Amino acid sequence: MNRRVSTLAVVLVAVLGMALRVRAQDHAPTVERCRVALTAWDGEMSGYWGAENVKHNSGLPNKSQVSSLSATELLDRSALMEQCASVDNPNGPAYAGLEALYREILGDRAQSFISRHKLNRSFFREDSQGLR
Repeated sequence: MNRRVSTLAVVLVAVLGMALRVRAQDHAPTVERCRVALTAWDGEMSGYWGAENVKHNSGLPNKSQVSSLSATELLDRSALMEQCASVDNPNGPAYAGLEALYREILGDRAQSFISRHKLNRSFFREDSQGLR
């Protein structure tokens, strides 16, 4: 079952990646805006992962600032980081890393939704039938 959950998470991240391209801004951000966002948002991540570990180990909710962001906000941030990687090449790997983290959080949320609504079997059944 773990392999199926991992496969499902990969599929969800791929779908979310396609959604990012649809949500991309019409104009490129400035290097200054990118660097400000990178610094601020990267700083929020340590609080998120610590709270996620507590949630996993004790069941207490993750009340970090990142966990309060909507899926739309996470998509917007990820899209901006993708654009910033091409605008500010020297910091490209940092932007790509943060973009990947936002996608991972979205994938985790989608997996939680699927599990909560008991849609795992339906997903795999339809996928095996070629419905993609």
